[in-house]
Amino acid sequence: MITEGERAALLKLHEWDELIFGGFYCTHCTPDDADDPDQNVYWPCPPLREAGVTNEEAVEIITVERAEIAARHRDEYRSKLEAAQQEGRRQADEWNRLHPVGTAVVAYPGIRPEGKHAGWACTRLETTTRTPAWTLGHGEPVVSVVGYAGGICLTHVDVVTEAAS
Repeated sequence: MITEGERAALLKLHEWDELIFGGFYCTHCTPDDADDPDQNVYWPCPPLREAGVTNEEAVEIITVERAEIAARHRDEYRSKLEAAQQEGRRQADEWNRLHPVGTAVVAYPGIRPEGKHAGWACTRLETTTRTPAWTLGHGEPVVSVVGYAGGICLTHVDVVTEAAS
């Protein structure tokens, strides 16, 4: 009989991964160069079975680990989303502080004419803002302009300075 510590070490050594076509295999027991599905050592592998790991327990282990992974991904997504929303609000607030409604702008609703899109046809609107800037749900700061329905990303709006007139 093995101890709980030995069993935990075996479980850590004999990690599982999911096969594309279904099922789970042992990453430790399956050869690294396995190119035939028959070479996969299904999980729980023989050393784990000898340690007393049953199919039911294996399913429970996988279910718990998947839930932990999903929770980490959710937490990371939420953290990135909150940071993007906060930065978007900061940019919208700064825009609104510097540029009141009615500010003369050049807006590019789809793509900007420079960079990787140089030479592509793009819409160029010489117009004025008709709303304060606000943020979309994912944090992108936008503003509405006269002559276009909806918001345009602030990165696609240039303020017209008097020198440029």
